Parts: sequence; structure tokens; C-alpha cells
Amino acid sequence: MAAISRLRRFAYRHRRWLAALWLLFVVVMGGGLWAYVAWVPDDVDLGITMAARSWFHERTFAEPEAAQRELEAGELDAARARLERFLAEHRDVQPTQLWTHAVSRAGVLLADTWIELGRGNKGAEAVAPLIERLPLDYQLWWAEGRAFEADGDFRAGGDALRRAFELTLTHAGVLDDYLACLGEINAFAEVAWAADEWDRAQIRGAPKALLKAGIPRRDLEQRVLGAVGIPVEHGRFFRHRALWGVARGAAVRFDYPAAMFEPWNWRDELVVQLRLEHAWAGFEVTGFELERRDGSLETRTPSVATMHRDGSGVAAYAELFTGVPGDEVKRVTLTCRIPAPELSSKSKRVIKKARDNLAPALTDGG
Repeated sequence: MAAISRLRRFAYRHRRWLAALWLLFVVVMGGGLWAYVAWVPDDVDLGITMAARSWFHERTFAEPEAAQRELEAGELDAARARLERFLAEHRDVQPTQLWTHAVSRAGVLLADTWIELGRGNKGAEAVAPLIERLPLDYQLWWAEGRAFEADGDFRAGGDALRRAFELTLTHAGVLDDYLACLGEINAFAEVAWAADEWDRAQIRGAPKALLKAGIPRRDLEQRVLGAVGIPVEHGRFFRHRALWGVARGAAVRFDYPAAMFEPWNWRDELVVQLRLEHAWAGFEVTGFELERRDGSLETRTPSVATMHRDGSGVAAYAELFTGVPGDEVKRVTLTCRIPAPELSSKSKRVIKKARDNLAPALTDGG
């Protein structure tokens, strides 16, 4: 009791200093966490960074998501006012900040709102300053092109959509809108160029795969990732293998070779992950096979967690906890369905019309 009494007297005598230290601690910790979330580049998206980003996701995207709900409810004026206010507050956003994606989303929604209001020109004006600050964001160019198209300015719309197409090449939705604009002005040469680029991009822009193998994170880390809604990165991955030019289709096989598990001395459960780039529509794991070092096979499908950032083209993941100790594994094979991008029938007709019209000129030139 005497020690507690002395501690109380000490705390009372130094209450101001202790209060100041506590306030400083709160400010430093809060400021440090905010700076970490706001300034860490977006391509650093693993483990605790992903958890921190998701922790702040609700606050970061609250206004764009509220505007989305208002748009769905037909409250166009309320959505427009909310989005304009949000964009004004974040007009100085930088390309590597967390807020970039929220600002981009808000710009796209604002353009769509103006289009719904029959003022496509205002939608194009709304995203123009965002494009100047974030010139590599294809969604902003895409939104500007749609806004010009809705306003009947097909030439300007085509120019903006061409830029969006050049930034994606394998995004069917972007090319559909681009070809629709070009078809309105009979820009046959540009249509043919876009169609040729699309065909070449199916090879150049084929998905890239990264195979990972590791062991589970600590229980506390997994709980944190689960609490903030992270479906993957629950493993700590030590072995990596990159694959380029992956084919698309209904039964694409990915082999985790024996070299990824030799030597492997961990008795922990094996966790494998597959990460795909240029998979705009994501992918699905449809089959699993694990060969043990004693030659026996495991073909049951374990629990699969997936994550895909819609439209990103670079962040499609699948993670599997195999249920088998890592030091018993010789080989793992995943079978996946990777949808191929498909142009609309209207786009195909535009391409055919352009090539038919260009054919006589090519024949005469020959």
C-alpha cells in the first residue's frame, strides 16, 4: 500500500509532465500511423501495409461510396455536391498516396453523374484537373472519353479513350467505348490500328504469374489481417517463381516444382499463393494436386482465399492452406480458370466495317 501511495503522490506532483508525455505519445503514434498509410507507395501492398490500408479503407472511401449509394438511389444533385466537396478537399493528392484511388473513384463517379444529368461537357471538365495530376490513371481518361462521347464530341472522346486504351491494351471495356467513338466518325484507319494493337496485346499483355510458397503467419498476425478484411497474405512466403506469358483459358495449370521445396525444413503447414498481373477479370482456382515426397497424392481442394481489385489488372490473388507440413511436399499443381477478354459484337462489327473499307485502298496501293 505504501508503494501505491508513493506512486500516486509522484503522479500527482508530475501530472502535467505525465499528461504532456501521454499527449505527445498519442500524437506521435497517430501521426506515424497516418503517415505510413498515406505515404507508403501503393505497390508496397503486402502484410501489415495491406492491413493498415484496409483499416483506413472505410474512412478513405467513405465519401465516394456514399455518393455511389446516392447515385443508385437517383439522388444526382446530392451525389454531385458530395463528390465536388470531396475532390476540393483532396485537390493536392499525389500519385503515391492512399487517397489516390479514392480521388480517382470520386472523379469517375462525378463524370458519370454529369453524364446522367445530360451535361457530358461538365463531366469532362471535372476530371481534366485530375488527369493532369494523375496522368497514368486509365480510369480517369476512360471517364473523360465517355463524358465527351455522351456530349456528342466523338473526336475528343476518341482522343481520351485512345489514351485509356494505350494504358491498358487488354481491357475490353475500354476498347469497346473507344471503337464506338471511332465508329461514329468513320475513323477507319484508327479502328484498324486499335484492332491490330488489341490482337498483338493478347500476346504482349498476357498475364504474368508469381508463384509463392511459405508457412502461415503467427496467429496474432492472421487475426489482424482477418479483422480488417484481408483474405490473402496470411502466409509468410520465402520461395518465389515468376512466369511470363501465361495463357488464358478454362484449365490453365501452374506447377510449383520440387525446386521450390528443396531443401525445406519447416514442419509448419505449407501455404501457397498465386498472383496474376493483367488479369482484368480475376481468376478462379478450379483444381488442386499435391505430391508428397513419399509419392502419395493429395487431390482434395483446400480452402481457397481470393482477392481481386476490380479493373486494376495487376492485383489478382489466390492463397491456399494445404493442410500438409511443408517438409513433406514435393510438388503442387493448381488448375485455374482465367477468362479471356472479349470484345462486344458491336465492336467486332466496327472493326469489320473499317477493314472492309480499307481493303480497296490497300489493294490499289499494292
